[in-house]
Amino acid sequence: MYGDNLWLSNRFDLSKIDRWDYGNNACDGGLDYQAYEWIMANGGLETTATYGTYRNVPDYCHFNADNAIGRMKGFMNVTSVAALNDALATVGPLSVSIDAALPSFYFYGGGYYEDVECKSDLDSLDHSVLAVGVTTYKGQKYTLVKNSWSTHWGEDGYIKISQKDNLCGVATAATYPVLEE
Repeated sequence: MYGDNLWLSNRFDLSKIDRWDYGNNACDGGLDYQAYEWIMANGGLETTATYGTYRNVPDYCHFNADNAIGRMKGFMNVTSVAALNDALATVGPLSVSIDAALPSFYFYGGGYYEDVECKSDLDSLDHSVLAVGVTTYKGQKYTLVKNSWSTHWGEDGYIKISQKDNLCGVATAATYPVLEE
């Protein structure tokens, strides 16, 4: 398995995790660690080739544990901007929960996101996204984040969120899986 790129089903948790007692509500909210707990308890995730794509059809679930790969032994929490930057550089993309409730976020069309009304406390985090890197603009660092709202949102589906004061909570509840070897 090492050296091969495997495409895990990226829509799996939307159709499954809310069906069992792990506390998530699919598109209505949930936290990454709850999805990780389900993945560990059920032996991994399937690839897109074996599981298929998300269909937004109630009760359309066909997880087969025999096809599961990507087995996890745990996950790591990253809870500071410095630790987020270190993990992005050494581990790779991280799952992060953010405050996405503001109209300025919802209608973001590009540029550097700096709305100081965007909250960073745990109770305000309402959307899971993928932090993929860090960039600098005019001496200030920004987290490059991939959203799930299509490539028509933001800059081809991405947003650059200011790291000042942990804007939008990018580093409040960041996590990454630890895979079995």
